[in-house]
Amino acid sequence: STRMNRVYLKFALSFDHNSPNPSSSNTPNPEQNLIYSETGTNPFIVITNESQWADAAAKLIVHDVFGPHSLCSWSHLSNTIQAFFLQATRQLDTKSSTATRSLSIQDLNYIHHTFFSGQNSIGLISVYKFWVEYFGQVVQALRFKKHVLALFLDGIITGFITKNHSIKILSGEGPGTFLIRFSQSNPGLFAIAYVDYDRMTGAMVIKHSLVKGEDISSNKKLPDFLREKMHLKVVRRFEHGSG
Repeated sequence: STRMNRVYLKFALSFDHNSPNPSSSNTPNPEQNLIYSETGTNPFIVITNESQWADAAAKLIVHDVFGPHSLCSWSHLSNTIQAFFLQATRQLDTKSSTATRSLSIQDLNYIHHTFFSGQNSIGLISVYKFWVEYFGQVVQALRFKKHVLALFLDGIITGFITKNHSIKILSGEGPGTFLIRFSQSNPGLFAIAYVDYDRMTGAMVIKHSLVKGEDISSNKKLPDFLREKMHLKVVRRFEHGSG
């Protein structure tokens, strides 16, 4: 796990076959046979700690997207990101034929323009960097913190939007209205945008704060943290299907 090497499995079936013994028509001659699988499994990496998950996922995704090449198209990468996201958040493990909350067009546009400058041809190094330094950290939080995933699927966490977009969404809302997004500068953490009064002018303004790693724990989850903040009153939910 420390080397993060991709491995494959191949399978073999062993069986005994009784063929006639040339020296005696009544005595079977047991022969052991092996049948090997023609191809191996999809590559995988064994990890020993959830903290290794994002790095391992990055290596697998880059191998899947690029193979022997160094460039890929945005359409190919975006489809891979979507499939990975649904699998990593376990939305494909249910009996439902549709995902609760797949990545919206808005989400994918955010990723495309924020991390790849809207380019149609994308390099291997930039994809690996995006995965390790941002996306993998975000998805890791969703995958291993069940209450965070529940909040995201329910629309409590808006998710993939810029700071400027959060200002646009909250413009015209009343004091205490807030939304939760994934922090871009602190991957895996949450940023909160909220409407409040300016202390100097008394005018309504939109402020921003970061939910730090030490603010939430196994004994104090994100909803507990939010309840303690008296200035956060009404959450602006993500509207399913709006993207």
